[in-house]
Amino acid sequence: MGDTLRQVCTGKGGSPVSFVWQNREFRVVEVLKQWQDFDHSPLAPRKDWRSRRHRNGFQIRTETNECFELTCDRGTKLGAPKHWTLQTVLEEP
Repeated sequence: MGDTLRQVCTGKGGSPVSFVWQNREFRVVEVLKQWQDFDHSPLAPRKDWRSRRHRNGFQIRTETNECFELTCDRGTKLGAPKHWTLQTVLEEP
């Protein structure tokens, strides 16, 4: 899927609290799973610390009882803009 999310609000620890997808606002009521990904992109020209991903993943449940998997790419530099993506709409967590 890989749809870019807009207007992502985060809470404690950077977990998503709400987001907009397909012109609909979703409010997160539960973080089901959370992880970090520091692997290398398959497109990276070299595999060293400078080309590592800095990505957080979240499986969440919304107030409408829908479940999603979201990722937040934090960039490789401090203060870089975050890029949120909806990876998957989950049937069941």
